[in-house]
Amino acid sequence: MRSLTLSLAIAAWATPVLAASLTGNDFHKDCQGPKSYVWGYVAGVTDKAALDRSFANDVPAADAERSKQVRDLIFILRPHCVPDSVTLQQATDVVCKYLREKPETRHFGGAGIVQNALREAFPCR
Repeated sequence: MRSLTLSLAIAAWATPVLAASLTGNDFHKDCQGPKSYVWGYVAGVTDKAALDRSFANDVPAADAERSKQVRDLIFILRPHCVPDSVTLQQATDVVCKYLREKPETRHFGGAGIVQNALREAFPCR
């Protein structure tokens, strides 16, 4: 039991390092095939953005200044507004198209690539 716990702890600790080291080059390779890895990564980024927006909406209205600061910060960090009607496959296609059309960006980190692609395709108005 102890070795299983240790194995799970090591796996959990190592996962963020792996995710942080992914670049647009890794995604571009996956875009040439079934896109399953990019699909999962896009799901994570868009879910995190939705969670951030939900958090911003939960700041009490009585604290108007704090509420505005939180919303402004989230807009800066996640400045895209993917409509609810956009499917995960469509968002993944947007990221793959971005990488295909902008090879000069492929060396950047994965999360930034996803954010930039979605921001260009679905800007907040």
